[in-house]
Amino acid sequence: EARRYYEEAKAIFGAQGHGFGIGYYERGLGDLALMAGDCAAAVRHFTDARARIGEYPDQIWSWIYVSLGLARALVGCERPDEALAVLRETLPMVTTSTMTDLQPVLLAAAAELALVAGRAEAAATLCGLVAAHPMTWNETRATTARLAAQARATLGEAAADAAEARGRTLDAPTLIARLAALPPDLAAWLDVLAE
Repeated sequence: EARRYYEEAKAIFGAQGHGFGIGYYERGLGDLALMAGDCAAAVRHFTDARARIGEYPDQIWSWIYVSLGLARALVGCERPDEALAVLRETLPMVTTSTMTDLQPVLLAAAAELALVAGRAEAAATLCGLVAAHPMTWNETRATTARLAAQARATLGEAAADAAEARGRTLDAPTLIARLAALPPDLAAWLDVLAE
């Protein structure tokens, strides 16, 4: 049903010559593909959306949102280095006061990267932070609960509880600023969480 609405919107945006609207159409298809587990299609749609939305410099929030979707899709396609590069591009912008609602989305994507890298403790720490963040959206909470369960299965209850508790003590803007100061090296990013 959602796809039908996206297709109707695309026709309207196309008739208006509204490139930003077409970008949002592609973003919507990327979200649908990611929900369906079709990471390759999600990468295509988010890449297209990112390019289209990037043509509108006043639409930073939208560009970051699409970039975070692209990073998650890249993780799903087992392309963690590319996902890390995309996430790193967003870091300086996500620290601004107008982007606080995107901080949990970024940190949840980092938790996915941590799991792929075999760093369940770092993933659990990030999940604790995201679960406690007041701006975490419902869909991000669902993703975070799934990631936390995966980390918990690897770590065991006591270690997962400790890691999540540590995450609840972290400040998202401070952590994101620290990550932005690091090179695009996933091990270095995740080591920050162990300090």
